[in-house]
Amino acid sequence: MRSGKLFFGRQTDKSNALTCWKFLQRLTAASTRTGRGLVAILDNARYHHARLHREWWEGHADRFALEYLPPPTVRS
Repeated sequence: MRSGKLFFGRQTDKSNALTCWKFLQRLTAASTRTGRGLVAILDNARYHHARLHREWWEGHADRFALEYLPPPTVRS
């Protein structure tokens, strides 16, 4: 990758839809300055699929792509 930068946040409390939404707001502010597209790689935690930020994702689909990690496989 010639231009990628890692953007992350450290969550000290329990993660939920609201903490995810706050992170997305910070991510939006940081990424709009570059004028480039963004790919967000998410695990399949329920709060990543919350209705709280679904409208935001849909409204920014032209600049943001979501990639979900595959669910973990169950070993017996």
